[in-house]
Amino acid sequence: MKFVSQRIKYIITVSLISFGWGQVYDYSATPHGPDGYSIANFRIYVPEAVDTVYGIYTSLTHLGGDSRAIVNDTDMRALCTESQFALMGAQVDNMHMETGVGNALLDAQSDFAQQSGHPEIEFSPLYFEGYSWGGQWSYHFTVWRPDLVIGFVTMKGGYHDTTDAGLAVNVPGYMFIGENDLPYRITNLTGIFLDHRPLDALWTLAMEQGAGHTQITDRTLLDTYFHHVISLRVPNEISIHEPVALLPVSESIGWLGDRSTYIIGSYECYNLGEDTASWSPSRETAFHWQGFVSENTVTDTIACSSDEIDLTLAYTDGWNLIGLPVVAENGNYLALFPEAVENTLYSFDGGSYVNTVELSPGVGYWLRFNNPGSEIVSGTVINAMTLTLQEGWNLVSGITYPVEIDTISDPEGLIISGTIYGFDGSYVPAEVLEPGKGYWLRSSGDGVITLFTAQ
Repeated sequence: MKFVSQRIKYIITVSLISFGWGQVYDYSATPHGPDGYSIANFRIYVPEAVDTVYGIYTSLTHLGGDSRAIVNDTDMRALCTESQFALMGAQVDNMHMETGVGNALLDAQSDFAQQSGHPEIEFSPLYFEGYSWGGQWSYHFTVWRPDLVIGFVTMKGGYHDTTDAGLAVNVPGYMFIGENDLPYRITNLTGIFLDHRPLDALWTLAMEQGAGHTQITDRTLLDTYFHHVISLRVPNEISIHEPVALLPVSESIGWLGDRSTYIIGSYECYNLGEDTASWSPSRETAFHWQGFVSENTVTDTIACSSDEIDLTLAYTDGWNLIGLPVVAENGNYLALFPEAVENTLYSFDGGSYVNTVELSPGVGYWLRFNNPGSEIVSGTVINAMTLTLQEGWNLVSGITYPVEIDTISDPEGLIISGTIYGFDGSYVPAEVLEPGKGYWLRSSGDGVITLFTAQ
């Protein structure tokens, strides 16, 4: 995401620690009077390439832990730099905002604004990612000051405040529980989610199968969610001398997911019960949720009545690499392509060609024609699909709309660079997976990739 802003640079001499492309600053709060906390230490990384800080990615960890080292994480630095964010970690010993610990964070922002020469940091909205106790802290701050929070992620804590969340329901939130975690942790977050989803809480609940009290490490899922949330919440232009008015998000722009079947659908078409469904801010984040909670075993979406489409698929004389880009009532190759040469439909099983008669979406096929032509293929739109790959060469096809190669979700890094080829009489490197076409793709191992469309 790239924001448009007035670029202002400052030259200031400060006492600081230098870590490569950016600066790191420290602040320790001193409790006063009735404050009920003892420790509140904060550290922030401000990327050198960022002229205006649009928000602060704040990472908090387990009870007794110290997340300040997050500012040295190269991947997190890169994420924040490209998003024009600062990166902050903390060591705190109280998670209840009435103790003054929330104000300690605000004091830290004010101090960092002076140290860094970035006055906007005093007013920068916060994006929280918290694990265990740190997730509880993140949630409690969000309930206390929802006007300052872009979004939050809380992972597997068991002592979140279960009272009314108030305006925090308007803040996008991702809640993680572990299937094998202690029951009270599962009950705590699940109960909060179910109490507030009927109030249109913009929240996602995801259970990690087979996992206990471990941190979520799927950065593709977490980073994609972050990008979508900040694009919805943070204005393109901000004043560096006053608080940021975060943009409201309508529940109706999102996608919903059934937590039992893992089936997802757009808000307007979802019909499996909104009050208990996980809410996602976009189609892409919904598919990531679906893949995570189902361990990539479910890819079903709820079709809208408007999701039927007619596509014209052209072919040449001779052999063609083809695919089925819709869910068709009849997948027989002669029903779809009546002019095809009989008995010439072949798929590839990783070692040899297999003569077949039915086309399935996501699979690539060879099919021969005596003359060039085209056919209109009708069916239900496929907006996204998870493809299972085997090590070596795979014959695959795309979805209903074009998919650029660099947008394919490949969290395991399976696709070997430069090994996706189409066919137009000879093999040609592909930059886009076109609807109705088949492609060779080479994988470094067994696993899954996911195709998305921007339509």
